[in-house]
Amino acid sequence: MTREELIERIKNGEDSRTEFKREEAVKKTTPEEKKKEEKDTVLATMVAFANLAGGEILLGVDNNKQIKGVTDPELSTHIDTMVRQNIEPPLTGVDVEKLSLDGHLIMVIHIPRGPQRPYRTNKGIYYIRGAASNRIATREELFELYQAAAIGTLHPDEMLVESATIEDLDLDYLAAVRPAWGALTKNLLSNVRFLSPKGCPTLAGLLCCGKKEAIQQFLRHANITAIRHRGVAVTEDFEDRWEIAGNLAQQIKEAQQFVRTHIKTVDPSCAVPLYSPPVEAIDEAIVNAVAHRDYHSPAQIRIFIFDDRVEVISPGRTLNSITVELMERGCHAVRNGIIFTHLSHLHLATNAGRGIPTMLTMMQAKALPKPEIDPTNLDVRVIFRWKEEKP
Repeated sequence: MTREELIERIKNGEDSRTEFKREEAVKKTTPEEKKKEEKDTVLATMVAFANLAGGEILLGVDNNKQIKGVTDPELSTHIDTMVRQNIEPPLTGVDVEKLSLDGHLIMVIHIPRGPQRPYRTNKGIYYIRGAASNRIATREELFELYQAAAIGTLHPDEMLVESATIEDLDLDYLAAVRPAWGALTKNLLSNVRFLSPKGCPTLAGLLCCGKKEAIQQFLRHANITAIRHRGVAVTEDFEDRWEIAGNLAQQIKEAQQFVRTHIKTVDPSCAVPLYSPPVEAIDEAIVNAVAHRDYHSPAQIRIFIFDDRVEVISPGRTLNSITVELMERGCHAVRNGIIFTHLSHLHLATNAGRGIPTMLTMMQAKALPKPEIDPTNLDVRVIFRWKEEKP
C-alpha cells in the first residue's frame, strides 16, 4: 500500500474491508480494551475478513480517523502470535506492512480471504464482516461458508449438469456471439468453464449457450415470468403474460421487450398523472436478476408491471454480508462468475458493481423515487414506483 493509498483509506473511513485500531487493541493494555466485546477486537476482525473477501486493519488510527501511530515496532510479533494461536484453523497469508504517516508509524495488517473457510476464534465464534463492523454469522451464512469450502473456488455456475451433453449446446449461436474465440473445441469450452474436461456441460455453459429445449428440460426454473397486472395488486385478472425461455441473453432481450411493450400502457389521463420510470433503469434490474440469481432455487425470475409500479424479483438471498446500503454504494459480490463474464462480453452487464448505482442515477435524473431493494431469505425484489406529476 502506498502512502497516498493509506491516506485515501483513512479519509474514506471504515467499511467492509477496512478497520481502524489503536495500538492498545493488540496488547489489550487498557481497561477499555480488556472490557470490549470479542466482536470488536482485532481477532474478530481478522476472522471476519478471512471468512469473506479479506481486508486491512490500520493499526495506529482511531475510530475518529485520528493518526495515533504505533510506538512498538515489534508489535508484529504479537500479531503473528494472535494469528497462530487464536484462529481456527490457522490463518495463513497474513502480512504486516509498516508505513510512515505524519511522523507516525502505521502498521497495515493485510488479511487475505482465507483458503480454509470458515474460520472462528479460539472461543468457537464465527464472525463475518458487515458494512463497517463484525457480527456473528447466522446459521444460513455459516452454511454458505461451509458450502463454499466444500466446492473450493468453484462458482455455483461451474457445477455440472450431469444429464446433459455437448449436443445440448448451440455452438453455432456461441460462435456468432463470441467470434473472438475462434474454433469452439472441447478444450476451449473446458477452459472457459462451459464444459467439464470430460465433456459435460456446466450450469453456465447450458444457460449461456444451451438449446432452448435443453434448458427447459434440465433447468426448468431458469426462465422468466412477466405479467402485466390490472390495478395495483397481484390477481388472476391480468392483461398480458409472457413465459420467457431460451439462453440468458435471449431471456434478457425478450424481458426488456416486454417492459417496453407495457410500460407505456399506464394511463396518462388517470386522476393522478404519473411518470413512468426510464426503461433503461428497469433493464439494469433485469440484467442483475439474470446474472446474480440463485439457479439452484426452484423458482423463476418474475417481472410484474402494475398501474403504479414495476417489480423485478430474483430468486435467492443476497450473498453473505452484502446489504442494501453496500449495493447502493456499488459493492459487488458475484455468485455466478462465468455467467457474469459472458454477459459482460455481450455488453449486457455493466461494470462490476455499477448496476444498482446506475439505476439510482437514472431514477434521480427523472425526479422519481429511488428503486426500493427488498432482500429476503427467498429472493431479492427491486421496485420502481411512479409518483404524482409536479406542476
